[in-house]
Amino acid sequence: MNGMPVDVDLARARNVAEVRTLVAVALGVDSQPSVGIKLLNGVYDVSNDTSLESLNNDAGLCVVLVQGAPEWYPRDKYLHNDKEVLQMTRESGTEYAMEFVDGSSETTDATAFEKARGEWAWTEVSVGSRVWLHPPEKPKESEGWTSFLTSPTVRKGAVTGLGVCGGFLAGVTGHLEGPDDDSDFSTSFRVAQVVGVVIYVGYQISKLFRK
Repeated sequence: MNGMPVDVDLARARNVAEVRTLVAVALGVDSQPSVGIKLLNGVYDVSNDTSLESLNNDAGLCVVLVQGAPEWYPRDKYLHNDKEVLQMTRESGTEYAMEFVDGSSETTDATAFEKARGEWAWTEVSVGSRVWLHPPEKPKESEGWTSFLTSPTVRKGAVTGLGVCGGFLAGVTGHLEGPDDDSDFSTSFRVAQVVGVVIYVGYQISKLFRK
């Protein structure tokens, strides 16, 4: 993530996992198991179970190369479906997600979460209604205790918020073009755009009266 553009043909990609693979090939790290690929849509993490249709096209994709596991991480100890789990999170008591050493992430369930907290004896950190779990080997002075953002609620809220901002700005500047699908971004964009257009029309009428 150094600002360098990455040219990748994603037309064949059917899901986020395939996007991650194509990006790895484009960067020449597909044959380096110690290097992982993390994808961000705006400032939000894109997990493997995120639908491509829900991504905000205007925000684009940012690629972060994950240089293997941290030095303190015990390799091949914390596994889920043959992948090494780096950390987990619970949102609002019902939404669970896990992040892997290779930079990917996915939603999970309470069973996996409780296994990490009980059987693995992971360290728990909480802020408000959000709870994170980390391996006990993670040093207390290290960073990244509350930086995992894969919650479906967070992702949906971010996409909706971006749609509202974009739609309102388009409306108040008189632009009637916009996305035309049923995604959360498009819906919020169109609603905010209508509000913006009303303000734009009102402003134009007030200018006529001032003349």
